Amino acid sequence: MRVKRQGDVYLGQDRLLEAVDCYRRALSADPHYLDACIGLGFVLAELRQYTEANRYLQQALAIDSGNADAHFILGTIRQFEEDFSGAIAHFTQAADTNPQLELAHRRLIDVLLVVGETDKAQACIEKALTCFPTRAEFWFDVANLHAQKSNWEDAINSYQRTLAIEPGAVAAHINLANALTNAGQLQPAVDSYRRALAIQPDSFEALSGLGIAYEKMNSLAAAIACFEQAAEIQPGDAMAQLRLGVTHEAQGTLDAAIVCYRKAIALKQDYVLAHQRLGNAFLAKGCIPDAIAAFHAVVKLEPDSPVKHLVDALSGRASDSPPATYVQQLFDEYADKFNSHLVSELKYSVPEQLVELLRGIDRSDSRKWSVLDLGCGTGLLGTEVAPLACRLVGVDLSSKMLAKASALDLYDRLMQMDLQEMMKNEAAQSYDLVAAADVFVYVGKLDALFVEARRVLSPGGLLAFSVESLDALESTVAVDESASYRLNPTGRYAHSMQYLRRLAGQCGFDMLIDRQIAVRMDQGKPIAGDLLILRCN
Repeated sequence: MRVKRQGDVYLGQDRLLEAVDCYRRALSADPHYLDACIGLGFVLAELRQYTEANRYLQQALAIDSGNADAHFILGTIRQFEEDFSGAIAHFTQAADTNPQLELAHRRLIDVLLVVGETDKAQACIEKALTCFPTRAEFWFDVANLHAQKSNWEDAINSYQRTLAIEPGAVAAHINLANALTNAGQLQPAVDSYRRALAIQPDSFEALSGLGIAYEKMNSLAAAIACFEQAAEIQPGDAMAQLRLGVTHEAQGTLDAAIVCYRKAIALKQDYVLAHQRLGNAFLAKGCIPDAIAAFHAVVKLEPDSPVKHLVDALSGRASDSPPATYVQQLFDEYADKFNSHLVSELKYSVPEQLVELLRGIDRSDSRKWSVLDLGCGTGLLGTEVAPLACRLVGVDLSSKMLAKASALDLYDRLMQMDLQEMMKNEAAQSYDLVAAADVFVYVGKLDALFVEARRVLSPGGLLAFSVESLDALESTVAVDESASYRLNPTGRYAHSMQYLRRLAGQCGFDMLIDRQIAVRMDQGKPIAGDLLILRCN
């Protein structure tokens, strides 16, 4: 009909009101004119007159119930109205009826992602790819879904398919680089970030990602240069300042780090992590009052923050033990560099020395031991004691530490629990050795732990552990001679030998060995401690 065709012309010229008039006249002449119903419904939807648009589109479906265009327009209306289930139903019908209607696939995927139906979205993307195998957008979508699920290999392959079709897609280069970084393929990640920057030199995301990759490669100067450029591009981004500060801190330029953390806080006053990093930087400089002030800001923003333990430590307040969240957060953050930092920088050798002492103990038989490794961490002690063990069980609060220990394939069982609660669930006399290397320094009051250790140990069983020495501190700082333990500014506890001997006697232990050692280095100075081995009497 001529008037309908004129409506189409007006629609193409974006003269919507004139198009409406033409479609209405076409329908007045023929109420069952399908294309006029759809045309009028579409234009009214464009004009956001959704109620009337819906009426004409439903009229179109009464004529042709499977019409893909009518379902698609109705899906668009439902999506705008946030009736997502209705939108999904209409877009699904449109895509099923006309698989070549690319926008129906596109909108259906978008809505499924909005409502969190990622598995259904992935199925729809894969279906769309059968119709449009060379559409970069669909490969990009499926890659993003793999990345959300940490399926890095699949994500990398799909991003590469995207870029094979559309080499200039900056977002695909960046997301590919992110996936490569997460997969530990750092040099390929750097190359991909650089390809993104060759296309878009001022990409904040690419510069930030490149900085993170360089940081992981320990190329700190290159990382700083990237983060500085990113901060210039988005000077109001608090996270950019935080990243720059963290990298300066890793490089040892603490004053520059402090400047960055303060800028981050100025941009976002409730930025808890920036306050915490500022406190850490001041602490590393030995500026205790400034560190306390920064940590107080953390506690003010998050009253239950484990940082409160550090405030107590730095303020000289007494404490029997830190909150479990403090220990868990500390070692989760420390897990990736724990072994190298302890052994290389802190000259930590407690596990080796403790096991050497255990090997020298007279034993009534040569059988191997059932061993409980308290606070097993990444498995440093487990590695040393494993040759003496017929069964090795580890417990720790940090899931990331336990993941490292699990990778050693030494432990028969690993548990993420509080040490005391874990032992309460163990059978009496079920272990020959309970060992704790560099663990009791994060506990303080040891009474309940000793009681449980004695209960789970077999007759003649051994309790082997290390402590930092409170007695050794008497020559350098004022220490209450009656004190059993003290929370130090490091956040760790030191214990007195008098307390440990008394506790051993009360719990049914004989003290076999007390070896004085330097348990670690701290700011270039040795920390005096003791290795102790007790036997059930």
